Amino acid sequence: MERKQTGAFFLGFDKRLYRLIWLLIFLFLVQFFSLFELQAIGIGKQMQIEMQMALLVWSLVGYLVPALIPNRIVRNIVIGIELIYICVSFLTDFYLINIYRLPFSGAMAQPILATNPSEALGFFRSGGNGMLFGRGLLLLLVAFAIARLLPWFIKKGLSLLAILIRKIPASGNFRRGRLGLIIFVLLMISLGAWHAKYVYAAYKGNWLRYNAMPLPERFWLSNKMAKKEIFLSNIYYHPQAPHESHLYRDRERTVDTPHNVIVVYDRLIYPRLMHCYGHYIKNTPTIDSLVASQELFIADKVYTADNTPHFAIAQALTYYNPGDESSWDAYPTLPGVMRLAGYRTFWLDNTPKATPWLDVVPQLAADCDSSYHVNLRASEECWNNNLPLDETVLDHLIDCRQRSQSVFSVIHLQGGEASIWSRVNKNFSIFDRRNFAGFDNLQPNATDDLAQYHNLLLYHDYLLGKIIDFYSGTPSIVIYMGNLGAEGDTHPYDGMPIEQADLGRVPFMVYLSPEMKQLLPDWNEQIQSLIGKTYSTADFPEWLTRLLGFEYFKDKPLVAQEE
Repeated sequence: MERKQTGAFFLGFDKRLYRLIWLLIFLFLVQFFSLFELQAIGIGKQMQIEMQMALLVWSLVGYLVPALIPNRIVRNIVIGIELIYICVSFLTDFYLINIYRLPFSGAMAQPILATNPSEALGFFRSGGNGMLFGRGLLLLLVAFAIARLLPWFIKKGLSLLAILIRKIPASGNFRRGRLGLIIFVLLMISLGAWHAKYVYAAYKGNWLRYNAMPLPERFWLSNKMAKKEIFLSNIYYHPQAPHESHLYRDRERTVDTPHNVIVVYDRLIYPRLMHCYGHYIKNTPTIDSLVASQELFIADKVYTADNTPHFAIAQALTYYNPGDESSWDAYPTLPGVMRLAGYRTFWLDNTPKATPWLDVVPQLAADCDSSYHVNLRASEECWNNNLPLDETVLDHLIDCRQRSQSVFSVIHLQGGEASIWSRVNKNFSIFDRRNFAGFDNLQPNATDDLAQYHNLLLYHDYLLGKIIDFYSGTPSIVIYMGNLGAEGDTHPYDGMPIEQADLGRVPFMVYLSPEMKQLLPDWNEQIQSLIGKTYSTADFPEWLTRLLGFEYFKDKPLVAQEE
């Protein structure tokens, strides 16, 4: 009886193998089309061979799994899941490769899994969406047509096993054929297990090679890696919330009219090389013009609170006390205090949102009412260096007119961090080594870097001007500040000795719109008092809130202070 049941199962299995041969062809063709698209972004021959072997294994597994299921309903459900998964994966990958020159990877999964819906949808915005998806669907239809028609044209070749079994009686020969089938299935399972073990080791060791993976595997592992990085990034962790009892409001000085408070926090912008700070190269024309018209005020003795990026921003935008043994997140943040004071808080960023090496910034962004990250490509799995320029934030600025509520917004820019050669719009490539021929202390490559950094400063002068233009028609204060100053014996770009007054110095500028000046005429004097005085960026939260007419006492509540 058992022999009959076993024989019936294998005879049914043989028939299912024959009927589902189209599924094997379709899975292979879709992954092959995906591999063909990847060739456009520079996949090496060795990688192609590895990927072809892997996609063959995945195609066989996707073919054998439903063939092993005798129940027709369950089998069709499994086939449907496989088809939906492979088609959605292919269309997504096809779109990303053609628009961003970047296939689906952990860097792609992070914006979808870690960000808000508007950020994730923003990644897919493009003028050619319909045409691209149409091309992708056409390729899927071609693959499906080939998969359905090919077995019919070469029926004898593809159904050889079924033909042999029909001619062989249920004897020792049949048992040998059945044994060969069992060996074939076990071999495929072994190959899949070996490959899965290799991939698991790569996942645990953080050395995944996405460009050597077939489409289904890459999608699954990308999501796993993205979730892993999101967990390590602590992006949903909120610092200490501020308490109402610690907030003091000066009713006579508080601004009731809806207005904007904008903080532009820029990375690695050195005032020593800026024309507005006395440098001889004219690389800040917009700032110079605003200063000349007394619309922009420059403080020339502001220094970073710390020489590391994480603690610098932690002290500049929180009430963290570095002398305390507690962590920075044990203190309220400036966005949290501003929200408590009645502001709508918004974080706009061009740095990665979910990478294990990034700290403080994700938590500060999470502490705002809303946030938007325009940089959705950067990660440890970057395939190229084509990162979004800082100008991308200009499309996402908000102001108090949108909700008739005062807005506190932090605009966090990459600035001079990472490669300055990929951080500048080509339209601002004005300077080259010929402008710095007098720097005999620099090698030619270093002179090129110095020239490019001046292009970067020119570019960020333009960006600040655009941000100010956006807010100039509303009651607004725009504050521009850097994160780190130059450290060491010589400057990182011009190679000249750093004077004591320049160690750790950062740019700090304040713009008041005409409407804001009318609302608060005395602000001009308060802001001008900054000029010539020495400040630390750690003083910024208290200085800003006092200017706005309220103050947060971080150490003890207001009641205790009044007593």
